[in-house]
Amino acid sequence: MASATRKRVSGLLTACVLLILSTFALQSCFHGRKSAGGGQVSAAPPAAFTPEETRGGELFLNFCDRCHPGGMKGRGPALITKPLPGFLIKTQVRMGFGGMPAFSSKEINPRELMSIVAYLKARRAGKVPAR
Repeated sequence: MASATRKRVSGLLTACVLLILSTFALQSCFHGRKSAGGGQVSAAPPAAFTPEETRGGELFLNFCDRCHPGGMKGRGPALITKPLPGFLIKTQVRMGFGGMPAFSSKEINPRELMSIVAYLKARRAGKVPAR
């Protein structure tokens, strides 16, 4: 029975890795989009964080920043420059992988994990903390 569970977990991890790699490949197709006139696409001024994103930032500082300083590469990989979907971030946090420890729902509850994911997505979208 333990062998079957191990095989299922191994299969899930393999599927996650393949999904991550395909996401990176797709991102490279869309990186550096240009406008019809050939210049870079202009963006509106960055929006401010929502209260949930702000809370996620606080939680990120507490649980994640030591290995992913400012969301960038440190002991762990950069997070705000990678287009990982929320479900993969949650899976990584819960299961751990490589050098990353797993965090149980007692350490980071589901609502807090949602806030951390919202924070990372906001950072990727160029949002800034509310003043």
